[in-house]
Amino acid sequence: MAFFKDAKSRALGLPCHGEEPLGLRDALCEVAAGYKKKKHVFKLRLSNGSEWLFHGKDEEELQAWLGGLSAAIAECRGGDSKAQSLPLPLGPPAAPLPRKDKEKRFSFFPKKK
Repeated sequence: MAFFKDAKSRALGLPCHGEEPLGLRDALCEVAAGYKKKKHVFKLRLSNGSEWLFHGKDEEELQAWLGGLSAAIAECRGGDSKAQSLPLPLGPPAAPLPRKDKEKRFSFFPKKK
């Protein structure tokens, strides 16, 4: 799974901030039940132990992402090593929540005015 700034960047194959695509083989995707700062948050835990939090705008978008990611993870487990596109969710993509790593110097959320 890769992140792109916009459709033009996706067409050019330029990932957002140069991030490497996330490998979904043996990943786990579930609602982040313990996360209380925002509603409609889900987590994606990769086989290397890294964990990503994503925020959907509402319950419908949250469920669309969970379904799409779960299907993609299941395809990866099926032994098909070809890259697969996820079905497009309703509305804009869920925004990843900012990470607290010192290495990351950007946020996916706009700054408050």
